[in-house]
Amino acid sequence: MPKHYTHEYKEYIAKLVVDEGRKASEVAYEIEVGCSSVRRWVANYREKMKANQKDEKYYTPSEIEKMKRDHEKELKNLREENEILKKGHAHLQQKPEVKFAFIHEHRDKFAIVRMCYVLGVSTSGYDAWRHRQNRPETKKEAYRKEIRQKIKKSYHESLGTYGSPRVHDDLLEWGYQVSQKTVARLMKEMGLFAIPEEVYVVTTDSNHDLPIFPNLLKRNFTTDTPDRVWVTDITYVRTLEGWLYLATIMDLFSRKIIGWSMEKHMRKELTINALKMAYATRNPSDELIHHSDRGSQYCSSDYLKLLTEKGCQLSMSRKGNPYDNACIESFHATIKKRACISSTFPDACRSCKGN
Repeated sequence: MPKHYTHEYKEYIAKLVVDEGRKASEVAYEIEVGCSSVRRWVANYREKMKANQKDEKYYTPSEIEKMKRDHEKELKNLREENEILKKGHAHLQQKPEVKFAFIHEHRDKFAIVRMCYVLGVSTSGYDAWRHRQNRPETKKEAYRKEIRQKIKKSYHESLGTYGSPRVHDDLLEWGYQVSQKTVARLMKEMGLFAIPEEVYVVTTDSNHDLPIFPNLLKRNFTTDTPDRVWVTDITYVRTLEGWLYLATIMDLFSRKIIGWSMEKHMRKELTINALKMAYATRNPSDELIHHSDRGSQYCSSDYLKLLTEKGCQLSMSRKGNPYDNACIESFHATIKKRACISSTFPDACRSCKGN
């Protein structure tokens, strides 16, 4: 029965002939294998060695020198990129114009191409930006620059409480023709965002059996006559001593507050005092419409008595619908952002004074 030899064993025997220089017949005699078999193993081993030599890459001294130069150049570029990142890491998320300004400022220290690569902008974009810096400002660019300045003016005059709709209204009032979408985009680019409203506190208790009245206003917040429509509501101010409640009455014609009252409670006296102030400063006719929500303070018999004695018409928002009284709601949101979020009142007394 013929013997079977493993591949490793055949290769070991072939190495005795090839690597150690022994004769194939001598090795065949020692291991008691036919000489033709050993010669065949040696031939296969030599073919394998030739194939391995073809796969190996041999470099000339000049090629090795070139590889060293390339490696040193790549290492230098990496070090330069690292230095650029140390200097300009804060600009990675900025607009291209900000990145171009950084590149221009450091053009004598770093390669422009390398800085553009690290900051993720194109060299053609940098060239175009540099060209714009050297030419006179166009009318369109000057107008857009002026728009940005006016946006900042409106935003900062509101103590950061105005969003794009109100800033847009200011621009239109100042005679600038620009869309609200453009204002919103420019404000986003400049990092101008309206201060969010604070924690919501319920000031309307409409779960009662007191008299209520239909909505005569029906969200028509415009009037051409003073003291024709009064709107009123209650809001709250946070102090370090606790909540302070504010009741205001607005004349829709001038959007002026004609009566107000502040207390540490939300009882009916809060709204009655505001109404008395309004009547003390104004003398409305019996055509006056008084609009409020359905809160128990506005439905109390004492409050309604003051109104009916003057012969005014009573109007109330629908239950749970703040949009029916949007004007006064918007006013309260604005004053809370400007006076209460921008400042912290340590006590109720200073909150009443507004300083």
